[in-house]
Amino acid sequence: MVPATVAAAIQLAMEDFRPRGTKPHRGSDPVEACLYQRQSFDVQAAPSTDGLVLVRFSLSPGACIEEGPVLDMGSTYAVDPRQGRIVAVQPGASQAQAVSFTFPEELPLQGLVRLDGNTAAAIQLALEHFLPWEAPPSAQPACLDRRDSYDVTAAPGPEGVVLVQLTVDVQRCPPDPNESVEATSGKPLQEVVLYAVDVRTQRLLSIGRRFQRHP
Repeated sequence: MVPATVAAAIQLAMEDFRPRGTKPHRGSDPVEACLYQRQSFDVQAAPSTDGLVLVRFSLSPGACIEEGPVLDMGSTYAVDPRQGRIVAVQPGASQAQAVSFTFPEELPLQGLVRLDGNTAAAIQLALEHFLPWEAPPSAQPACLDRRDSYDVTAAPGPEGVVLVQLTVDVQRCPPDPNESVEATSGKPLQEVVLYAVDVRTQRLLSIGRRFQRHP
């Protein structure tokens, strides 16, 4: 499982690293075109100090390589998911960023999450559909409009499909007792949203919703 704050940090960093809809320039060779694809990069992320999350993108083993070295080997981000902002980026950090934040050589092992490129790309596609960047605030409680309110679980399915499950982090967004409740206990139920994503074509195959008892 990817905790809500870490999932939100990865989404923010990914949107900067490989923005939606970015395409290779005309005349790009296959290696250059491959480097524009989100699924070409594995992701590591871990909580850091002061509520920040470190997110590192690195080229997936064997991806995009034909002959000779591939120069674009990824980046590391320091993200504040509470404020929805990127604090610093390495390489390419400005002098002001370099002074205010020092990146560690290795990401902290405590809470470290590793995602292969296909899984990371599938999660981003599901999250962008579930909470579109351009969507205005909804009529639901404000915490449900926040990207750092949803834990994410992903697993490979058949024939290049990745299943992505989103559940509310009840610590960040407590259930409303007036909403759906379990018939036998009268306790609030937890909504679960499940996406089936085709990573080969980068499209959503299906979206399902169900309710379950809170753990």
